Amino acid sequence: MAKLNWKIIHDCDEEDGTPTCWAAEINHQLHGNWCWITNKGSYFAVEVKNYSGKFIELVRCKSPVSAKRWVSTHLM
Repeated sequence: MAKLNWKIIHDCDEEDGTPTCWAAEINHQLHGNWCWITNKGSYFAVEVKNYSGKFIELVRCKSPVSAKRWVSTHLM
């Protein structure tokens, strides 16, 4: 399994600089080329974009670490 290179999307950072969104290239045949993890407040959403560019939530995780693990297990 290839190691993902997660990039912080700094445009989404909180005012104090805390990251709230990460992206990684997955090149998945069903879910596209990119995956995002977004802090939704009470959970971290693993998201992909559909054919029309709308974000689709695949799973909810308790932490960014568990979300990254889910992506490595299910989308790679």
